[in-house]
Amino acid sequence: MDNKITQVALDGLENILKVGEADKEHSPSQINQYALFIEEAGGMEKIHNLQLHDNIEIYKKAYNIIDKYFAEEGEDEDDNELMPEVDHQTGQFNFEGDVSAPQGGFNFGN
Repeated sequence: MDNKITQVALDGLENILKVGEADKEHSPSQINQYALFIEEAGGMEKIHNLQLHDNIEIYKKAYNIIDKYFAEEGEDEDDNELMPEVDHQTGQFNFEGDVSAPQGGFNFGN
């Protein structure tokens, strides 16, 4: 595959996605319709695979497109639920203290 053609194609997709970002502000669904179209056509997977490309410029462009237009919206919120609580006086994490090994120890399927 010719690197120049790939870069031009990624530039074109990025320009289309930029227009979708501008349009989503006026859309009642607040969704980038062009990103949805690309995802439904399997384009997101193709762009994701280009992150493994030998050409650093193609890798960077593909990474930036995925990060900007296809990143999960609620990703950070879900991660915060996994974090232990913080004691605001000491600034330390509060872990469960009553966790113990099962009676007879662990069995890992000998």
